[in-house]
Amino acid sequence: MIRKNLKEIIKNKLSLLGNHYLCLQIRNTDIKSNYVKLYEENKNIIHSYEKIYICTDNKLVIEYFKNKKLNIYNFTTFPQKNFKNLHNSNVPPKIKFTDLFTDIFIAVNSEKIILNCEGGFGKFLKTCNYNKNKILKKIK
Repeated sequence: MIRKNLKEIIKNKLSLLGNHYLCLQIRNTDIKSNYVKLYEENKNIIHSYEKIYICTDNKLVIEYFKNKKLNIYNFTTFPQKNFKNLHNSNVPPKIKFTDLFTDIFIAVNSEKIILNCEGGFGKFLKTCNYNKNKILKKIK
């Protein structure tokens, strides 16, 4: 069961995006990825969306896509100081979990998800997106 305050946070973030947006899931701290290649291989799809949400653990990824003149959204709380990965950063656990659940529901609600790796979290997001009607009922 999802707590009421978390549901409200997720609903507020979703309302900023609407229903027609692309989600990119790009992991790039403890596991490095080639997000430039992901962009080049999916450039036409990416630019066909007015809004793009990026689930990422790396601020540089967000800046890269913003520099492509894309309307980028990301609601992750990043630490002020350098960090190896978000899991071990000084961001309070409550905020990390809120951000994680927000990313999950935003990915689920997206029209399409493009991943940079086929890890467990990416597969989880794709499965949830495929079953979006069941998942989104959890926040209604």
